[in-house]
Amino acid sequence: MDTLPGTGESKRRYTLADYLRLPEGEPYQLIEGELFMTPAPTSRHQRAVVKLLRLLADWADRLDAGEALVSPFDVVLDDATAVQPDVLFVCKERLKIIEDRCMGPPDLAVEVLSPSNAGLDRTRKLKLYARFGVPRVWVIDCEERTFECLGLDRGAYRIEAAWTGDEVATPPGFEGLSVPLPSLWPASQR
Repeated sequence: MDTLPGTGESKRRYTLADYLRLPEGEPYQLIEGELFMTPAPTSRHQRAVVKLLRLLADWADRLDAGEALVSPFDVVLDDATAVQPDVLFVCKERLKIIEDRCMGPPDLAVEVLSPSNAGLDRTRKLKLYARFGVPRVWVIDCEERTFECLGLDRGAYRIEAAWTGDEVATPPGFEGLSVPLPSLWPASQR
């Protein structure tokens, strides 16, 4: 590689083929031809991801609604973009897009913010998700103790619902799913 990926120092454009040649397990995402390295997540981040995955997967299994998957797992959006939402969900009718990777936009992408990735997740990745038609995105901020459900409306996201602190989230479009927010936060924050 010409420079450290994700530093913005290189003008080289990477393709999906370049990305797929990287060693497996390397913490990279390919966004519009640029490689971004993601540092290892914190325990706070991982706790929220695991709890949310468990709740979403149990809900999906109970209703035979589709499949929930967790990062690292590529979502290939085009030949220059492969991202890894922290959690993703694909409804039953669209499961054929899940192969070795998710080959197209999932029905839901979940981003759990960390200090190292909040800017990328809230700006560039949200724009990508909108451009490629991901209908819903959940943004969870463990620092601020917030859970936002964003819905795609005419090419842009709007907040459909939001919860904070010790509330129980009931995300639109996922009837019967309840997410007690205290289960996502560290014990020291409850």
